[in-house]
Amino acid sequence: MINEKVKNKKTQDHAPLIEVIHKITGNTTRRFIEYPLDGGIEADRFNLRSPHGVKKPVIVTAEDTALEIGSPHHRAVNTLLWTHREGVIRNRVLIGGIEIEEAMPGPVTAAVCSMTEIEESLDTSGPNFQALRHLSNMLPGYMIRSMPGKMWVRLHHDLVKAGFSSYSLAQCLAHAYRQLHPAISAVEVVVVMGIPDIVEEMESVDLRARIINGTNRNISLEEDGSLTCEDLDCTHCENVASCDIIREIIKKKRGNNGKNHRLHG
Repeated sequence: MINEKVKNKKTQDHAPLIEVIHKITGNTTRRFIEYPLDGGIEADRFNLRSPHGVKKPVIVTAEDTALEIGSPHHRAVNTLLWTHREGVIRNRVLIGGIEIEEAMPGPVTAAVCSMTEIEESLDTSGPNFQALRHLSNMLPGYMIRSMPGKMWVRLHHDLVKAGFSSYSLAQCLAHAYRQLHPAISAVEVVVVMGIPDIVEEMESVDLRARIINGTNRNISLEEDGSLTCEDLDCTHCENVASCDIIREIIKKKRGNNGKNHRLHG
């Protein structure tokens, strides 16, 4: 029983996946620009609302939309990662790809990844922590619909005319998390638009995180970010579909030159 608890606690820490994101964004050929956290300047500029209390729903009609980020048929992903390890998260935002003006009217492929350093006291399964990455009804002119592995955002013409950018979105997200709970000690946000190969890589990280956060306790996250499974018989496993998706991603990235068990990368 003790070993099982230790194992589950380990799999709930996303530090290895955060390191994967750092490798993706740290590649100098991909032109990510790093900025320090602005202390809430962009959040105040665009009237970011508190996540607490009753909020007026944000509705952006098709006629009022300046840009669509993702859609039911276009790839876009919004990921939340967390760790208890000190020093893994850097207080900064990273912006890559094209800007909103270049992407208009869309839909544009995109990825958003919020990474947080948290204390043990924070409930990572609670809606106040999980849902915050969507900024739902918190940002006037920013309407989002989301489901696991997908996001669909509409930006109002007025928001874009006011100068809203990928940088603005990243700073608003970072500020929202820093204000949420004193148990969040560091925040890092990545926003990339219009680079499909990077979005695909970040989508694979999101898929790994969602499997780890779910009910499949056979899966373990290794230090290098790979996934391994202790079940030697996949024939009757209810998680085989998710495992096969991961396996295909690993094969695509590394080549099909290994004969290890399904998830081992």
